Amino acid sequence: MTIRHHEGFALWPSTHPGAFHAGLAPMRRDLIGEYVTAVRDAGLRVGLYYSPMSWRYPGYYDVTGTNCLPSTWGYTTDPAHKENVRIMKNEVYQQVKEARPTPPPVVPSA
Repeated sequence: MTIRHHEGFALWPSTHPGAFHAGLAPMRRDLIGEYVTAVRDAGLRVGLYYSPMSWRYPGYYDVTGTNCLPSTWGYTTDPAHKENVRIMKNEVYQQVKEARPTPPPVVPSA
């Protein structure tokens, strides 16, 4: 399951400031928790994918803001956007920690 796609939407209530996530109204859900519970209840293993890139941060693909091709919409990266790389990196670190499911209990073998 993709828990955050590169458009930046996270499928759980994230605590990162300014995050775009499923905990916001009107959804207010933890889709990751629901998925993990359902998969484990079915006796299956959980697989999650988190896209580290986010289109919500202009300049994420060009940290210097100088070697960027124009986008389809004619947008070019401003050198001031290099701060977005730091913000996006912090969001990634925090969200990966938040989204990591609790490991299932270890059941000793007989």
